[in-house]
Amino acid sequence: RSNAMLFPVTEVTADKWRSLYNEKFLKVPNAATVTARDMEKLMHSCYFVHRDGELIGIGKADGDRIGAIAAFVPGAGRDVVLALAHALPEQRVTIEVATANPKARSLYERLEFIAVEERIKWYKIK
Repeated sequence: RSNAMLFPVTEVTADKWRSLYNEKFLKVPNAATVTARDMEKLMHSCYFVHRDGELIGIGKADGDRIGAIAAFVPGAGRDVVLALAHALPEQRVTIEVATANPKARSLYERLEFIAVEERIKWYKIK
């Protein structure tokens, strides 16, 4: 159990979330850049994750899927994932992770997620 809290992205905070995401995922192979136009679609499912008043990460939680997870404090990944999972109504949760991110994959395995599928690309480019 985590004492992290979720704060949903709003029109006022969307640019901050997008900036944090783009900065963090710049180094991740095949990760998409989030534009201002994308935020309109994502706003209902994107969150800031805080613990004890400090921003520790961001992520996306929608339906049964967690994605776009980024921790900003060393060792906070667990709390970010658990807070996002708590926001989902489903019992079975799917999490997305880049193959090129073995540290995250290891964390998810410790949290008892099971690898079931590998995708070459994360997003469809139009």
